[in-house]
Amino acid sequence: MSKVSDFKLAESVLRVVCKEKGVSFTDLNLDFEEDDIDSNCIRVGGTKNVIHTIYRIVDEYLKIMELDGRPLFKDEEKKDIFLLNFASELRSLFYKDLSSSHLEELTLQGLYQKPFIWILMKDLICPIFDVSLKNIKIICGKNPYIDIAKFYKDGDIKSIEGQSYPFVFVNYIDCQVVQNAFLFVEVLKAYDLDPITVVKELLQTDLLEKFKGLIKMSFDGEQEEKKFIFVLTNILNINLLDFIPQKKSNKIFDLEKYAQVVSPEISSQWWYLGVLESMLEPIRGTDWSTHQVLEKYHQDFWNKVEMIKQKRGSNGKDREVPFDLLLRIKSKQTADYPEDSTKTLQALLSSSRIW
Repeated sequence: MSKVSDFKLAESVLRVVCKEKGVSFTDLNLDFEEDDIDSNCIRVGGTKNVIHTIYRIVDEYLKIMELDGRPLFKDEEKKDIFLLNFASELRSLFYKDLSSSHLEELTLQGLYQKPFIWILMKDLICPIFDVSLKNIKIICGKNPYIDIAKFYKDGDIKSIEGQSYPFVFVNYIDCQVVQNAFLFVEVLKAYDLDPITVVKELLQTDLLEKFKGLIKMSFDGEQEEKKFIFVLTNILNINLLDFIPQKKSNKIFDLEKYAQVVSPEISSQWWYLGVLESMLEPIRGTDWSTHQVLEKYHQDFWNKVEMIKQKRGSNGKDREVPFDLLLRIKSKQTADYPEDSTKTLQALLSSSRIW
């Protein structure tokens, strides 16, 4: 029987909600036939597609938690707002091109027909982890009861003739970025590699630049590149800060910017749950290094200004320092060459102008 964990995005969202509310996540069974009498079973029922299934899992899970006396939201209005946002963001995440169409029947392909994953495995993963490149079978189709991608071992499913072979089932969806993120994880399983170990290796070592280069070549624009990383880390249920050294994390991913632009259609949901705040909290702190470096220049400048004020006052002049004199004082801190104090600022600037 299928479980919530068989649908990775649904599991990811529910784990986050449960953690934020201080409730332990339970991996419940899923009932697609509506005939299970188990009260701890989520009755998903007949759904139109996998996106509809993901939404139903989250919706029904929240209802079960309420019946169990452990509601995850304070009132019905907050829950409705959450579900409305979740449904909207699922559509934005999965439906990229509404004009696209897919064949309804199953089609058999090879991994080489998925160019991004094939190149990633051939040129990066296989050489690094010393595994042989395999053109594993890919079966594509539409099935609301299976996640975006799922690896089946030899013997898991048999044909009418009794034949069986390992393959990855891929659910047709419009957004290839999301589909490739799911497919990558399941292909790693087909190669008998641990997806979390592989992703950790890609993010923590010098392989990161090569990995990002392949992503950049394969997807259209920075938004899709960041969406791939976002979906990949969420379906694996990992925190980027756990895998990237904290001293380098901001330089590599710029988490604050990442949080804002990674995926506008779903980032609001993550902010609503407080996830990104939790991710950023461990590396927040007071950094006085820049202040300490610049403070001596700051004090030196204003000490000189104060001396000039006193000198002008003792000579019976206005104590306010003229702007051109302020510029001359500041230029000694910013210019890397000695200036001729006998020349006017206009004359000094003229040599730098391009006419």
